[in-house]
Amino acid sequence: MFRFTIRELVLVTVIVAMGVAWWLDRSSMSYNLTASEAQRQTVEKELQKINLLNQITREEEEALRRWKEARERPANTVSP
Repeated sequence: MFRFTIRELVLVTVIVAMGVAWWLDRSSMSYNLTASEAQRQTVEKELQKINLLNQITREEEEALRRWKEARERPANTVSP
C-alpha cells in the first residue's frame, strides 16, 4: 500500500493548485483577447464612418465655398 507523508501531499496539492490557477488565467486571457478583438473591430468600423462623414463634409464645404465665390464674381464685375 502507498504511504504518503504530509509533505508529499502538500507538494502535490500546491502543484495541482498552481496548474488550476494557470489554466484559469489562460482561459481568462483568451476570453479577454476575443472580447478586445471584437471591440477593436467595432471601433474601427465607427472610425471609418467618421472619416467618411468628415470627407463628405469637407467636400460639401469646398463645393459651398466655390458656389459662393462664383455667385460673388458677377456682383464684383463693373458694367461698361
